[in-house]
Amino acid sequence: MNRNLQSQRPPLTDNARQLASLVIEQADRNGFEVECDAIRDAVDQFCKLQGISATEAERISACEEAKRQWRDKQADATLQETLKVRHRLSDGRFVGKVERIEFTQGGAGNQWTTISGIKYATWWDLRTKDWAVGDVVAFKATNAPMWHGQPAVPQASKIERFGDLEALAKGADAGLQQAVMRVTRRQYDAIVASLRLLERQMEKGAVSPNDGDVGDIMTCSGDHQGLSLEELTLFCDAILDSQGVTWSVPVSSN
Repeated sequence: MNRNLQSQRPPLTDNARQLASLVIEQADRNGFEVECDAIRDAVDQFCKLQGISATEAERISACEEAKRQWRDKQADATLQETLKVRHRLSDGRFVGKVERIEFTQGGAGNQWTTISGIKYATWWDLRTKDWAVGDVVAFKATNAPMWHGQPAVPQASKIERFGDLEALAKGADAGLQQAVMRVTRRQYDAIVASLRLLERQMEKGAVSPNDGDVGDIMTCSGDHQGLSLEELTLFCDAILDSQGVTWSVPVSSN
């Protein structure tokens, strides 16, 4: 049987949806973490306090929905926190979120674009730009005067839309298992080199997720969505920056 059909759940009832919302609202109001072990107790408590006559199946559905909503909130919070700070790619470009665009008065032809909290002097053509406020973009950043003899200001050029990272945070990785590995430094470096080779092949169009060849490995033969080129680039850079990596020093037995 198709695994996707197996994983489908019946639609939430009003009771289940209300109970899940009450759990999340209580956690937000009191600043609590939603812990899986405590969700069922909270659901049962709200049934008594609110006089909600929920069946056992509805209570189980409410627990699952509360877990899903909490994962989504955490993913969104992590994404927003990440995008407050520019992320630098290995090719020297920066990645950030476009927050505001201001146009100058007069014939200078430049604009002011705020990206991840930094206001840049920018030059771009409205007819060819592929991004808008709210998009994640990659760009080159410099600090130089706009006119001779003037103080230096942040400037951004070659601004390009950089994939839908919010969709990744909220959808593609939601609910997937996370792997914890122990590898040697040689194995770690080999993994990074392999990822860079994959990145170059994806840039050339020789490999793509679920392509019937090597790309099938990226999706576990269609079991989940594969990384896009942009996502792979960020992943490689995060590994090189030791994000999520902990090093240990072997203790000599002597």
